[in-house]
Amino acid sequence: MQRKLSNEEYFKRKNFLNKINSIRSHIKRNMDELKELAEMKKSIKITDYTKEDFKTSGSNVSQQEIIVCKIIELEKEIYDNTTELMDVKIITRGVLNKIKDDKCRLYMFYRYYDCLDEETIKYKMNISTRTCQRLNSQGIFSIKI
Repeated sequence: MQRKLSNEEYFKRKNFLNKINSIRSHIKRNMDELKELAEMKKSIKITDYTKEDFKTSGSNVSQQEIIVCKIIELEKEIYDNTTELMDVKIITRGVLNKIKDDKCRLYMFYRYYDCLDEETIKYKMNISTRTCQRLNSQGIFSIKI
């Protein structure tokens, strides 16, 4: 029989499990923004300015510099997020591997490690929506963080 969890403990566990999906979403948003900036950078004519040219026609150069700086910042953030994602995945894998029930462990890996949606999991595991809910609840109750 499962013991009851306080709302605070339940959401703490749920947030822990959703961390991978959250980081992946953040990386995807940054990658999309990086792609847009790279396209903008292509549209700006890159020229080799002398100091005098730089002083008189700074608008193109400054826009170009701003874009390049944003690209560098995004690349660093993506790198940092990717490193964090790898660390979180290692910790999450360890926590999920401790789930005793094989079917529940598989569901939890699909849901929180691979970040698959419920429809995909139902298809892969050939289970119902109700079974997904039961396995999710069972998994959240059984993990220890």
